Amino acid sequence: IPGHSGEMVELVRSFEIKARDEEAWEIIQPLIAAMQVEDADLLDAVLNRCSISESLITSRGAQYATADAEGQQRDRRKKEGFVNSEDAGGFLRTARKGVLGELASATEYDLETQLYFKRSLQRALDEVRNGGKSSHARLGHTGGAATAGDAAAGSDVSPEPDAELMRELESIVQQVELDVLSTPVQLIAGPGAKGVSMNPLQRAMNELAQSDPESLSRCMDEAAYLSNVLMTGARIEDRGLDHKESVAAVMATCNLGLEFAPDFDISSEPGLVGVFRIGWHLLHQIPVDVVNGLVDALGSDELKLKLGVRGWMLTDMLAAVSSEQVKADLENARFEEVREVLHMLSLVLEENAVEHIERLVDHLPMTVEQPDGEKTRLRRRFIETEADLIAVQAFVGSLQSQIRS
Repeated sequence: IPGHSGEMVELVRSFEIKARDEEAWEIIQPLIAAMQVEDADLLDAVLNRCSISESLITSRGAQYATADAEGQQRDRRKKEGFVNSEDAGGFLRTARKGVLGELASATEYDLETQLYFKRSLQRALDEVRNGGKSSHARLGHTGGAATAGDAAAGSDVSPEPDAELMRELESIVQQVELDVLSTPVQLIAGPGAKGVSMNPLQRAMNELAQSDPESLSRCMDEAAYLSNVLMTGARIEDRGLDHKESVAAVMATCNLGLEFAPDFDISSEPGLVGVFRIGWHLLHQIPVDVVNGLVDALGSDELKLKLGVRGWMLTDMLAAVSSEQVKADLENARFEEVREVLHMLSLVLEENAVEHIERLVDHLPMTVEQPDGEKTRLRRRFIETEADLIAVQAFVGSLQSQIRS
């Protein structure tokens, strides 16, 4: 029923449930209806836990007012196109814990992405209805290539790609020359650097640029969304990513996913989001593989012989690395805690090997390579190819040869 200010309200027994926003209401209201039929006692218990007694409101009013204000701010930023930490974390977590075969066969966006583009479409439609021109010529996509022309017949909003935004993203990717990268990431949908062939993602986007500009436009929307997700929900070396790093990481991860699933069609939904989720899943198998490789290396007789009188160190290290706590931390992506345990490896492994291990056991695993003529400084870069994964496996398999002299 409509509330006094027009919001939707559901009356359930002695409870009055109000929607914070229309989008959430569309999900929660059917769930409430189903629970009333299937398990009314459980619903009653949940609502009791969610409700606040009058005494608590009186004694803790300031605290709840602050929490409500923060919630309203998050809601406002979501409507403005930002991805909040909860949504970003949910998106990355479902990709990390998903089934690889299901990720590779997906034919639509995941729930978090659907809601994001639905908000984007609604925001643009509101601008059209208010007589202003949308800030995005393409309004976002949910279940198809929705454009202003489809959604608001007769409006003056063009469905053509937003050239300014495309140039901005291309420029960002082209100009990434950071310590975290060994070479600049090549221009999206542009020619490869001289003497360097394009990777599968670049070839696919280059083909879209020639044959299907509208799909390329949608891919650029997806790239911007994924970059937003990484800046909000991912970390490298215990810090957040900046804009350039996030775009470079998105392109690298998408290419990794496309190499794994070469028949994945990025010209239709879920597009870049789909191959990114595949790549993200593959990346997060790396920390587990590294720790398992360490357990095998630390328990080997060959390593004990190499260490000689220092062999006593292995017992404690092996117990720490193979502990149930480390397994739980890996399962729940608490990589900072895992790295604290792994830091003791510096007692027996070469410094560069320890640094490589710590970069691989991270929210955004990165590989390292040693530039020609430099024996001490390692160059870090994002993992973007299956060849990188093979190189990581080779490194893990060679840990016994990384013993400190």
